[in-house]
Amino acid sequence: MDTVENTDDDLIYIGIANPKGESIFKESTYLDESQLDELAPRMHGLPVHIDHRLCTDKGEKVPPCGYVVKGVIHPVHKNLWIGFHLADTPMGEFARKLIKEHKMNELSLGYDIGMKNKPGSKFGTPIFNTVNEVSICWQGAREG
Repeated sequence: MDTVENTDDDLIYIGIANPKGESIFKESTYLDESQLDELAPRMHGLPVHIDHRLCTDKGEKVPPCGYVVKGVIHPVHKNLWIGFHLADTPMGEFARKLIKEHKMNELSLGYDIGMKNKPGSKFGTPIFNTVNEVSICWQGAREG
């Protein structure tokens, strides 16, 4: 993942939300190139959270700090780039501060994935994935 950057006047932040999965991870939770191609146009409108924090310790929903405005696949590197706005809310202001102070500089997809057991395999076979949100975070789970 790359650093989230501010494009100044229009306050659209951009960054890599997910690198392309490599062929050796075909039986893992990595999203491959075809899955990312399918996912990119569906990113618009997804909520942006801080470090996948969707609920408080008491189970109360945490409002998003912003929303995705566009998802695109880089034509050469084949990773998923997103653009997002931060809301004019306390959560949005908190996210701006974290980004400005370089405390949260990466992005991470939050998704559910269904796995089917495969005999003799270290990993199961992914049978579905549903992206629920994008988070700004200190360090994403995937290098890329």
